[in-house]
Amino acid sequence: MYYVGWVLLILLGVGLGIWAFLWALRSGQFAEQDRARFLPLRDESVASQVEPAPGRSPATYFLGFVGGLVLLAMAAALWLTVTSGRW
Repeated sequence: MYYVGWVLLILLGVGLGIWAFLWALRSGQFAEQDRARFLPLRDESVASQVEPAPGRSPATYFLGFVGGLVLLAMAAALWLTVTSGRW
């Protein structure tokens, strides 16, 4: 009976992984592979000129929400394991 929690946790993890991979494909994260191999050779003064945007973006809140859901699913799976499915 307590396997349901683990199965749900695995399905949630696989689903989030597939979603993140498809998002990366659609947003062009893998588009510039030729340029990526030269990034370690880049001059550090160019990298230090980039200023982070002030404040938090909606993506930060979304990732926090998704992370909270994952932690909640892990806690539920652990609770189901400890109680052996007894309600």
